[in-house]
Amino acid sequence: MKRCFRLTLFSAFLTLVAGSQIFAQTPSKIIIDGCLTGVQDGAHISLMKEEGSVGSEVAKDSVSDGHFHIEYAPEDTLLGNYSLMSFDDSFPSMALKLWAKAGHPISITGKNTLVYTWQVKSDIPEQQEWTYFINANKELWNAYQKKGVIRKGLMHIALDDNRSPEDKKTARKSIDSLDKVSNSIEYTIQKQNLALLQQGPMTLTRLEVLNGVANQIKWYQKEEFRAPVTKIYKGLEPELKIVYMDKN
Repeated sequence: MKRCFRLTLFSAFLTLVAGSQIFAQTPSKIIIDGCLTGVQDGAHISLMKEEGSVGSEVAKDSVSDGHFHIEYAPEDTLLGNYSLMSFDDSFPSMALKLWAKAGHPISITGKNTLVYTWQVKSDIPEQQEWTYFINANKELWNAYQKKGVIRKGLMHIALDDNRSPEDKKTARKSIDSLDKVSNSIEYTIQKQNLALLQQGPMTLTRLEVLNGVANQIKWYQKEEFRAPVTKIYKGLEPELKIVYMDKN
């Protein structure tokens, strides 16, 4: 961690030097610095730009001595939706959700490959509010991600034509059992998120959380969520209702 701290200070120094040279110019890059422990050197970290339900890789780096650094120059200085993820086998098939814009540096810290719950330091309000919801369920999300890593390994076996039919059948049965546990964990998370949503005014970030709760009805037929979700929806401002309907 001391090594990461020194690297962060060095990065900050370089940023200050560069800033003094281009003072009064509009910031043009999204800059992300990450300090990780429990992640193997060489692990690939990708920055994805989210457009609707589709994400495309716009920048990447490999972990070196527990550190990664990503820079990306967007076409404008507007706030955008991004995510960090890794396609490596030791990572879950999930991504760290980011709100980012040029001129607003982001600092990432993590103690494992459970990328969805890595800590994000940012001055962007949407990111701070999202982090609040993630931290409220962090242990559950970590358990969910660990199941996801195991599931990824089992899927490799189930889809491997070189494995015996018995091995593939066993893997599929294990996946089914694992999915039941994961679904139960997610149910608990969304139940707790619903309680948190009922405690404060709705925002665009909270709409993202509400959408996750509503998916319990859509995908898993959890009808106990319908009445409270409907009540929250009816209380939304007209602009937020439009955004919510666009996502559903």
